[in-house]
Amino acid sequence: MGATGVDPGPGTAGYRYAEIDALKALGILTVVLIHSVSTPWLQSQTPGERWVLAVTRFAVPGFLFASGFLYSTRNAVPRATTVGRVRRVLLPYLVASAVAQARRYLMGGHISLGTIAYDLVTGSSLNPYYYVFVLFWLILLTPALARLPERRIPLVCTVLLALQVADELGIFHFSTTWAWRNPLRWGAYFVLGWLFRLHYSPWTRWVVASRRWLGTTLASLVAAAWIAMAALDQPLATIAAWLHTYAMICAIVVLARGPRRHSATLEWLSNATYAIYLYHIYFIWMATGIVWMWVPAAARPGQGGIGAFLFSRWAAGMAGSLGMIAVARRCAGSRSRQWLGA
Repeated sequence: MGATGVDPGPGTAGYRYAEIDALKALGILTVVLIHSVSTPWLQSQTPGERWVLAVTRFAVPGFLFASGFLYSTRNAVPRATTVGRVRRVLLPYLVASAVAQARRYLMGGHISLGTIAYDLVTGSSLNPYYYVFVLFWLILLTPALARLPERRIPLVCTVLLALQVADELGIFHFSTTWAWRNPLRWGAYFVLGWLFRLHYSPWTRWVVASRRWLGTTLASLVAAAWIAMAALDQPLATIAAWLHTYAMICAIVVLARGPRRHSATLEWLSNATYAIYLYHIYFIWMATGIVWMWVPAAARPGQGGIGAFLFSRWAAGMAGSLGMIAVARRCAGSRSRQWLGA
């Protein structure tokens, strides 16, 4: 389902970047998959589960690349723009966090003003909300990044890439909580998206002209990284996973860019990603007990298989989130974006 037409060009009102829509849509499908694998009660995961988590790790980096791309500018960023961006991120997050805190209380968990404040500030009401903490600080840094001379951006990106590799190799030591909120882990993806947008026209002309060999090369790199992650020991497997993340982002950008073939479904999903991210975990949890009753023992986590269990949880997370968003949009209209995130 889609339409083909003349590409109006970046900067035109209503313009859609097909590669960003694709990156966000595939990213949210993958995020729900990741949380369908990462069941909280498991003491250990099967090799299959670990491999799935390794090959899907491009999802959050892809979102940060997309954010950097969409925020990128050569002009000063007005304070009102930054405030608006923060509001669009924080208001749905606060509503979702209120739901998470209410759930914790109803299930007998300990909450207090201190724990609630800490959870809200650090993005800890639910484990996946660490992303909000990271994105919040990157938004606040956006005006400073915009003020840098353009020639300095590649240097900033190179430094962040070096720090990211060091972090991947365990040179920096953080607690589990702060390892996922560490800007050294995530900043390079955001700045790389920013840099890509600054040079969008020449880069995309080259991508379109070189699509065939670029696509083949990137597909080969992704496949080689998949094999390496399964076959190599640490730290080589970690480096392979890191390279795979960038290869996947590049592959999606290359394959999605070209003659404009807008897909209403893809754009709808791209616009819904934030709300899906905030609420999908509840639908996964609600489905888990039911799924556990009918999934054969051989397909359960830790028993040698993950297929049916994984698909059932993923389907519940996606279907529940999309249904909730559809109802919210129908009932609240444009206000659903303000309060729900989509």
